[in-house]
Amino acid sequence: MVPVPVDAGSHRCGGGGQITLSSGLFLLVLALLRGNEQGWTSTPIVAELIGAAVALAAFVAIERRVAEPMLPLRFFRDPSFTGAQIVALGSVPPERSGVAAGVNDTCRQAGIAVGVARSSGAAVAGQ
Repeated sequence: MVPVPVDAGSHRCGGGGQITLSSGLFLLVLALLRGNEQGWTSTPIVAELIGAAVALAAFVAIERRVAEPMLPLRFFRDPSFTGAQIVALGSVPPERSGVAAGVNDTCRQAGIAVGVARSSGAAVAGQ
């Protein structure tokens, strides 16, 4: 085995940000996937959407306060980063969005949410 050196300046990733982001995205995608079937005003869907909003708001609040955020919010001050995120919302390929297979818009919306998370992660990893 080759020993892996430990970088003294390595970044720590806080659990609070991970938990709130994962929870928020999970609840959002779950609500988007089940909304047409159960009705957008049904109690479970409304609860999932509210839970997603609360978790994502908590994520933003946590990320603003930690020394080493998972997603530095200052990135959104850069018009090219923000523009890329907006473009990612509408650039999910048809085969990923379900349109090619005749799947409804809910699946496409879920694909968009995952695409935004993926492109945000890629941008952060590339910094």
